Amino acid sequence: MKFRSKTGEVYIGILEAMDYYCDSKEDCNDCALREPVKSYQKQKNPCYAYVADNPHEAARLMGFEVVEDEQFREVTKMMKEANMDKPRICDVLGVNVDEEFEFDFDSNQVSRGTMKIGADGLRYYKDKKDWFQCWNEKDLIYIINHPDRIIRKPRFTQQEVERAKAIKTLWPCAKAIVKAESGAISVVGATIELNVDHFPSLHPGKTVTLDEIIGGAE
Repeated sequence: MKFRSKTGEVYIGILEAMDYYCDSKEDCNDCALREPVKSYQKQKNPCYAYVADNPHEAARLMGFEVVEDEQFREVTKMMKEANMDKPRICDVLGVNVDEEFEFDFDSNQVSRGTMKIGADGLRYYKDKKDWFQCWNEKDLIYIINHPDRIIRKPRFTQQEVERAKAIKTLWPCAKAIVKAESGAISVVGATIELNVDHFPSLHPGKTVTLDEIIGGAE
């Protein structure tokens, strides 16, 4: 979704538009969002939370016109369309509903962290243990055009899950499995050696907790 200011500038995403609006004001006393934002004061970033939840109303208050280009309309349509099992956007990206993944953005962009596509066809990002809806449509279009950059979490086999359970039972202090670039496997919190073939789903150079393995069976 794009937003056009009264002077003709176009901003991609309501948060980008809000940043421009805030820079144009001397202080918060001159902000048109001051009153509605009060209901969000208990949140960490009340202004961002309000405009993310109410993009059209926030745009109206800040004096922006909502502009939806053809590409974004197609993306929105894709997100809402669903087949028998999952939203179409999952098929486009090659992920399952609620499957956690990351994305390799260009080196000059900040990592967006862990994301997923919900059963409603919307994209969410993870902040600690909680999930929040993503509002950056520019990012979504970029992801759709570069699905090869999606970084999926390993999908562990049932045999790997049983091995992880056995390690937790025999070594209660064990926390995670580490696979070196060479393929050698070590266990955080336990002095044991594992065969390099014991956790084939874990990629070299990666670390995964035992709990993640146990909860990540195919």
